[in-house]
Amino acid sequence: MNWDIANRDTAVVAAHEEMEVSRRLQAAWRWGQRRDKLQETAALRLEYPELSLSELAAEFDPPVSKSCLNHRLRKLLELSRDLSE
Repeated sequence: MNWDIANRDTAVVAAHEEMEVSRRLQAAWRWGQRRDKLQETAALRLEYPELSLSELAAEFDPPVSKSCLNHRLRKLLELSRDLSE
């Protein structure tokens, strides 16, 4: 039971960070002029903040793997850090 609570807490913190990154990038990019996988990832994270990685991965059309989604989210974090520099 403690494992489930800790796992859920970690997922909530990660989702919050992913949403902040998505907002930062959305403000910096000309959002309406781009349509790529990273933008789609950021938009879906903002639209579905409560979903786990597996659930969020299933929202893509076509669905992506959890690993693919994790890679995209790490890339978004990297891009966000580059904006801060």
